[in-house]
Amino acid sequence: MDLVILAGGAGTRLAPPHPKPLVRLLGLTLLERVAWQAWKACAPKRILIVGGYQFHRLQRELPSLHLPPASIHLIHNPHWEKGNGTSVLAVQPWMKDEPFLVTMVDHLLPAFVYSQLATLPLSEEQTMVVAVDPHPPEYVDLDDASKVQMMREHSSTCPPDVKTSLLPRVRQIGKTLTQWDAIDVGVFRLHPSLFPYLKQELEIQGRCTLLGALQRYIREGGVLRAWSIRDNPAVRPAQPPKHVYWVDIDTPEMLHVAERLLLQSLTKPTDGPIARWINRPLSRWITRYLVSLPITPNHITVFAFFLAVGAALLIAIPRWLTLAIGGTLAQIASIIDGCDGEIARLKFLESERGAWLDAVLDRYADAFLISALALHLAGTTASTSGTVPINVLLWLILALSGVLINSYTADKYDAYLKRALTKNLSRLPLRLGRDVRIFLLWIGALFNLPLYTLAILGILNHGEVIRRIGVLFFWQKA
Repeated sequence: MDLVILAGGAGTRLAPPHPKPLVRLLGLTLLERVAWQAWKACAPKRILIVGGYQFHRLQRELPSLHLPPASIHLIHNPHWEKGNGTSVLAVQPWMKDEPFLVTMVDHLLPAFVYSQLATLPLSEEQTMVVAVDPHPPEYVDLDDASKVQMMREHSSTCPPDVKTSLLPRVRQIGKTLTQWDAIDVGVFRLHPSLFPYLKQELEIQGRCTLLGALQRYIREGGVLRAWSIRDNPAVRPAQPPKHVYWVDIDTPEMLHVAERLLLQSLTKPTDGPIARWINRPLSRWITRYLVSLPITPNHITVFAFFLAVGAALLIAIPRWLTLAIGGTLAQIASIIDGCDGEIARLKFLESERGAWLDAVLDRYADAFLISALALHLAGTTASTSGTVPINVLLWLILALSGVLINSYTADKYDAYLKRALTKNLSRLPLRLGRDVRIFLLWIGALFNLPLYTLAILGILNHGEVIRRIGVLFFWQKA
């Protein structure tokens, strides 16, 4: 299925005199972000970008943009001032008798909206669908929003396995409706059978909006159905998010809202308690500034690793001040270590190689930090008694083996729970991972308790492995 991105408007309220598609949001232009989000979700065969305002500038800068590896075509709409319906008309020569997705370049949407809309098993291929939100967020400007009124032809309490043809039928769509049931979120599944109505709208009105053509299509008996991004009983996403967000970015205020929502979305369901409440808020703040710089996630991974190595060197010195500074540096490295994944997700730079590099360097960093703590203990005890107590070596072995087994089982544990609980990731049991052990090392260093810290890390990590085994068996039986 093809994807059409309408990018022809001037965006006078957002960033004049710059083209709206080239407005930047957390390191990417709006065009890059929309194209990647849709491509990751449904891998369209072609991405057709329809430009209008300052088309030649968009044409000049397009090759330098970070766009997905799809067949991308830039189409000129010389009539862009006559409404966004003319941009849909501009793709008519490219279309066969197949449905296609249409989205707006200034609409930020969750990925599942594209994937679900593209895969709806419609009973009639020519049926068109609009994605709607019956409960729009408080920041949505309802006066400017496109409203949808549905026919009451089916009960709202349908069982979850009903056919997609039971999606509610749209009675009216437009910005001036006084009675409405939902807000159009800016993405449609259309069919080439709409093109004649777009032409009629342009000929009769002298301008053509997509909503106007759809309303004409409905008046003449066409079927437009509404798919709710929140609670539609016919089609549910495999992983319904707890808080569905979408933003129509048409003002600087909405651009800030989009930035805030994107940063909030970086929290992962598998984050541990320290990562969720301490590390992640701080790493998101750092990421907000790093994401616009020409650095890659791998750069941050390597930087965080060497920061941890520096922390280990300080911790190994048998003095409390260097122990405290090293522990603090280790906690800072742990926070920065979260930025690589955040930037990768924000800029669509995720890769298996990057994830592997991050995991390997984290294991080395953990081993260096634990060993440095033992060396610190050995140095302080040897200076007073002349020998290294055997319990230091035993706790070192217990802590190192616990960290390595904990890290190994974390990958299997998270993968299993994601498969087992895809319908409710918010129910993931408590996870004690690297964020907790680095935080405990920091606290132990500040209070000059290296032996107790080593012992707690050993007991806690092995205890977490045993707990995970219990959780996995518990969920499997449940």
